[in-house]
Amino acid sequence: MSGSDLAESAGPTVAEILAKLGTDSKTGLNSDELQERLSKYGPNALPEERKSALSGVLAYFWGPIPWMIEAAALMAATFELSCATLLALGLATRAATLPLLGMIAVIQTFVYPHAWSDHLTWGSMLIFLLTRGGGPLSLDRLVGLEPAQTHKA
Repeated sequence: MSGSDLAESAGPTVAEILAKLGTDSKTGLNSDELQERLSKYGPNALPEERKSALSGVLAYFWGPIPWMIEAAALMAATFELSCATLLALGLATRAATLPLLGMIAVIQTFVYPHAWSDHLTWGSMLIFLLTRGGGPLSLDRLVGLEPAQTHKA
């Protein structure tokens, strides 16, 4: 590209812009021109949008990643509460231990890796219930989900 092509492709010069705006770069606008342009165009300002603090906080919870976190928290709370209730009632005891064992594995691995003594205790109790069932006073036995144990002499 030659020098003349560059000059043609460039925008208007400063002098051309000042002539188009009808002003001088050294003196600027006089007070009459200022009032005329202010009444014609309004103030040179952007409108300020005010947002409440609550909408600012709630904006952090809107989007795909917060939705996934909220869904995971809801699922974890649902499984933890429902499985614990089933274990306390002795209903579907063996099935209720599996999600809790999975949660212990995830929490031990990713959240509290140094809490192995607590997780080992909880896990051993859940494995006991998984292998032996709810026992003779459980609802599993009452509704027939677990067979009555027969002891061999």
